[in-house]
Order: sequence, then structure tokens, then C-alpha cells
Amino acid sequence: GNIKIVKQSGDHINMPLPNVEFTLYQNKDTAFAHPVAVAKTDLSGAATFTDIPFGDYLVRETKAHTGYVQNNGIWEVSVVEDGTTVLMPVVKNYLVRGSIEILKVSAATGKGLAGAVFTLYRAEDSTFSNPLATATSDNSGKAVFANLPYGDYIAKETKAPGGYLLNNGDWAFSIRNDGEVLKAKVTNKTVSPDGSDKDKDKDKDKESGKDPGKGKGTGGSAQGGGKLPKTGESLPILSMIIGLALVLFGTGLWLRERKKTAKAK
Repeated sequence: GNIKIVKQSGDHINMPLPNVEFTLYQNKDTAFAHPVAVAKTDLSGAATFTDIPFGDYLVRETKAHTGYVQNNGIWEVSVVEDGTTVLMPVVKNYLVRGSIEILKVSAATGKGLAGAVFTLYRAEDSTFSNPLATATSDNSGKAVFANLPYGDYIAKETKAPGGYLLNNGDWAFSIRNDGEVLKAKVTNKTVSPDGSDKDKDKDKDKESGKDPGKGKGTGGSAQGGGKLPKTGESLPILSMIIGLALVLFGTGLWLRERKKTAKAK
């Protein structure tokens, strides 16, 4: 006789699951060491063991459909009449599901930040035009996307916490195992009063040689009020002294000659 199994998704009503593998064992082979036959579900979700001899058997799912949790049930079935097909109950599988946890922290202090909004997209949505869900960070800085089905995702920060710059990075996640939690840490920089990046402004000041922490000095400059005396400024005084000495010397000679002339007369 024949044994037929129908495999369906437990997440979608009447959705068949192809390429699911089932293995048949003798009823007494509880160690599942000696398989009798193997069958895979077709596009309709049906798998059939054909020409199975009279007897009692065990059926196990030995390979699940991609993205689904393997059903670990064991089903008993008996072939008791020649040429008949034994129909087993419909076997259902459920999607692999996991969670994404993003921790939002301050780049300066490392402390968690509340109020950051993250948006989740499928990895193939390269234009980010079809958001799947949003999550907002709590007081500890955690934003959680829970109960996500098997697949590849990208998260983007779409709103920064108050007083912080938006982080424009993309974070990729791939959920492959049921119940897993994928984690990422995202940092944000603080915003200056004028809306710019404080850390970036500090870097610019360093490059230009400015020290933003110091005010203007009170010392004089090349264009300041009072000049400091220079060495060259003493030359005019010396010239005046020499000139006066020459005048006095000349006057003395003139008086001397005048006295000699007066005596001669």
C-alpha cells in the first residue's frame, strides 16, 4: 500500500510547503537507525511512500522547509490492506522567528539614550520605501523588534534623541534560528547650540590653530596703543648735543680772534 502526508504552513492557512523530507521506519526501530524509505513533498505539499509492505511504521520529518522550524513529531501508521493509500493527518510547520535588539548610546558618555526611533526594512528594499515596523528606544536605550520571521533585514535610525545628531548608518540582520536575539549598538554625537557637530567643530579649531577654550589676550600688538622705545630713537638727541658743542666751540674761536685784533690796534 501507500502512505501519504500533506505538509502545510502553520502561519498561513492552507499554504503548502514543498521540499520537506519525511523518513519511514519500522515500528520497532525506535532508534531510527534503519530507514525504510524517504519521500519529499511536492509543490502541493504532498509526500507519498509507495509500495510499502503490510506492517506498522513510524514517520518522522527529517528536513524542514527553508525558514520553518522542523516538526519533531513522530507519527504511527499501519498498512493493512493491499493497494490502498493511508492518509496521515496534515502536518504543520511554523516559521522560524527571532528578535532584533538595538542599544542606543551617547558617543560621549556611553549611556543609554531614550527616544531614538528605528525603522526596519527588508534587505531587498534598497530604496527604503516599504517600512515593516518602527521601534523607539526606552530609558535604557533599547529598541526591540520582536517576533520577526526568518529573513534578512536592515534597520535605520529615522529620528535621533533630543540634543543628538542622527546616525545615518545602516545595520543588517539575518534571522536564521528560532528564538535567537540579534543585537547591535548604535552611538550618537551631541549637537552644538547652532545645530552643528560639537566634536567636528573642535577638530576644525585644532586644525586652524585656534584654542576655543581661551579668550583674547590683553597684551599689546603691532597695531596697539603705545609703542615700545626703539634703539634708533636716541640718535636725534646725540646729534643735537654734538651740534651744540660745535656752535660753542665756534663761538669761542670767534671771541678769541676778536680779542687779538683789539690788542693789535
